[in-house]
Amino acid sequence: MALFALLPLLDQHPKLRHITTLQLLNFLRLAALLKRDIDLAQPASQDSRVAPAHLPESVSLFLSRATGLLLEDVPALWSVFKEEVWVMETDSERAQLEETTFRMYGWPLGITSLTVYPPTMVCTTADCPKSSVLKRAEQRQVVVHTRPRSSSSLVDCRTNYHNNFSVHAGMRTYYPGVPDLIQVGEHQFAELKLVSMWISSMLLGWFSATNCAKLYDLALSDRAKLETGGWQFGLKLTPNHIWDGFVIKSLLDDCDRNRKQLQVDHGGD
Repeated sequence: MALFALLPLLDQHPKLRHITTLQLLNFLRLAALLKRDIDLAQPASQDSRVAPAHLPESVSLFLSRATGLLLEDVPALWSVFKEEVWVMETDSERAQLEETTFRMYGWPLGITSLTVYPPTMVCTTADCPKSSVLKRAEQRQVVVHTRPRSSSSLVDCRTNYHNNFSVHAGMRTYYPGVPDLIQVGEHQFAELKLVSMWISSMLLGWFSATNCAKLYDLALSDRAKLETGGWQFGLKLTPNHIWDGFVIKSLLDDCDRNRKQLQVDHGGD
């Protein structure tokens, strides 16, 4: 539906004029996730390809509470946008579409769906004479190993600050806490929960690092599809990545429990 075509429909419901853009977007997204629940509550004669005229009471209550809309506004909003909701993609379909879009149009421009930045936007070095905002950045290609989305190529922005740590006078200082993405190689990152799964597999299932890497490569990665993007670094997970993830996460966990920051030689010696 064209945007201008919605205006006359909204004019029919003056009480919807107070709804914010964020409320509308959340309503559309959540309603699209509940299409099967909405359809299940309809009579058997209802064509599932056509958006029903009314929402189940439980769905209306959920949408009202989740978006902050008045309960009486939900039916009016549904009457205006139900056709749009009914043709919206599912989360998995939308994720695939977004990845394809970024791969086709973003990668040639250095734009990806996932980027890795340091957690701070200003210099945190204690003796730094300037607390200036970090603006000078250098892009480089890296690979992030995740669970459901497999391996995703991305851009890592850094100056003196990296995603997991900062470097000063040859010393690498990791940021407090345990990050969501752990750097396991020069250009490779792994999702925290994935690293935790490797550690559990090695401790409880007697997996070797080699088998952890092979299992990920066979069951979770999507290298064949992503390698067509021309990324300069290999997408294959190696036993060294597994061990680096194991050691770094264990050290960060220990430092976090003891309220310390992990410091190591930047050269790795």
